Amino acid sequence: MTPVKNQDDSGYCSAFTAVSVTESISRLYYNQLINFDLSEQEAACCNGTSNPWTGMAVSAPLKYIRDYGVCDELAYPFVNSQDSSMCRSSEITPNELITIGGYSYVAASEESIKEALIKHGPLASAIKYWGWDDYPNTTFTINHAMAIVGYGQLQLGDTIYYWVEPNGYGNGAHTVHEGAPRIGTTYLIYKNSSEDYDSARGGYMYFIHYNYGRSVHSTYYIHPQITSMNYTDDDIVCEDSDGDGYYFWGIGEKPSWCPEWVPNTTDGNDNNS
Repeated sequence: MTPVKNQDDSGYCSAFTAVSVTESISRLYYNQLINFDLSEQEAACCNGTSNPWTGMAVSAPLKYIRDYGVCDELAYPFVNSQDSSMCRSSEITPNELITIGGYSYVAASEESIKEALIKHGPLASAIKYWGWDDYPNTTFTINHAMAIVGYGQLQLGDTIYYWVEPNGYGNGAHTVHEGAPRIGTTYLIYKNSSEDYDSARGGYMYFIHYNYGRSVHSTYYIHPQITSMNYTDDDIVCEDSDGDGYYFWGIGEKPSWCPEWVPNTTDGNDNNS
């Protein structure tokens, strides 16, 4: 994953999510840690949404990146101001421009999301929550887009951080104790577009969903091919880093320039030739 960036109080969470996933999928496509730093401002303001400050569907910036590409942050930097919501893509000279091959919907279920993560990499998604189980007298709604980057199982001794609105309850944490009913429950790992509320995990959040159909919304994976101003498919790294005779070349098709004797099966498990 590329570094966490802060959307401040803008409504650009969907653009930050779509761009973050595009940056990471581009790294996976070229199979190297390229410093892709793409423009959330362009993805938010140029996708046809009438008022991007109030939020947008995740599919809107994804569609823009598919159809037109997204430039680099240096050329079109983020400005936390509602006055900057007009698209300026025609005024800038990009140093980089990344387009994606497309995107597809992922069903809102634990197994579908796990399968999509394994097959396709990070996912652009959104959450919606109502109320709070521990405080039945407190009601609130969260509508927020974030990238799903992985999953795990809650274990004995894990620390759970929580954040409650309104501010009467504040932030806190507790440790999973022996016999706790949630041990073994699957959590999804989200990359957020802020470090302020998630400093304990460096801008990442772990969520347990009890009803995926109710709380997970609009999840998409990105299709290769990735196109770039500065890189071509000849730059895809095709390597056998563990020396087991099998090669890895990222998430796209096997590059045509890989030697003919390289197996067509990509290296998935370095412990099992």
